Amino acid sequence: MEKINKLVDVTLNKLGLKTRALEYKVMELWESVVGEMIIKHASVVEMHRGVLFVHVDHPVWIQHLSFAAQDIKNRLNETIGEKVVKEIRFKAGNRCNEQKIKQDIGKTASRKRALSFEELEKIEAMVKEIGDPEIRKVVASLIRQGKIITLEKQEAGWIECSLCGMMIEPKKKKCFYCGLKELELLRRKTRFLLWELPWLSYQEISSHISGLNKDIYDTVRREMIQELWLQIRTAAKSRNGQKIPNAHVQTYVMLRTRMSPEKLTPEIIWQTLGENIANKLLGGQ
Repeated sequence: MEKINKLVDVTLNKLGLKTRALEYKVMELWESVVGEMIIKHASVVEMHRGVLFVHVDHPVWIQHLSFAAQDIKNRLNETIGEKVVKEIRFKAGNRCNEQKIKQDIGKTASRKRALSFEELEKIEAMVKEIGDPEIRKVVASLIRQGKIITLEKQEAGWIECSLCGMMIEPKKKKCFYCGLKELELLRRKTRFLLWELPWLSYQEISSHISGLNKDIYDTVRREMIQELWLQIRTAAKSRNGQKIPNAHVQTYVMLRTRMSPEKLTPEIIWQTLGENIANKLLGGQ
């Protein structure tokens, strides 16, 4: 049996199916691993490229689960026997709607959804090169199960993500993973522009970055201010002569005041930094 399992793993790898099969297994194991208390407040949405996406019904539980994420990840991987889960991401979500969707899928599944002759033929064609008949049977069974899950989701109203084709809940245009990638791209573009032109307002930047909203702009700007202020304070407190580039100081001031370079004066810089920090960094400038 151990030899067969290894051969199945090799075959699934060749077909590019092993990772997805393990991810389905992780999602199935979520409830048994985390326990009754957590499943009342958190449910798995999807797993993609080692990232497990979980919707949580309250911000307090998001914070609680974030602290426990490493432990949960380890327990899931130990149960599976492989390091399948690389990261767990928690997001506020309406668990009632998710439960209804799962119930709809469950009702569809209870009808024992059968694959069509054409669908079965395609699966047979995928596994026909596998020499060992027992392994071929196991792999075909796994592919059929995955196909049935996809069809059940479709019949329950799920649709394909407009970017990657993954099955997602109704009324959503993209999956959580693609949404995160899109968000990260917007953040990088915003950060780049603010680093080059730190005085720009949201209205000015949004005219150059399609899809940007004020929350993203405010978050990126706030993070940059905090990062630069930390560098400035560290340099001011340093006893070994640690320096910070003047450009970084000016960028910090422009982010805080939204003033362009030609409007900056020594007085504005001193006022923004505070006399104590400014005196340590700039001295008699």
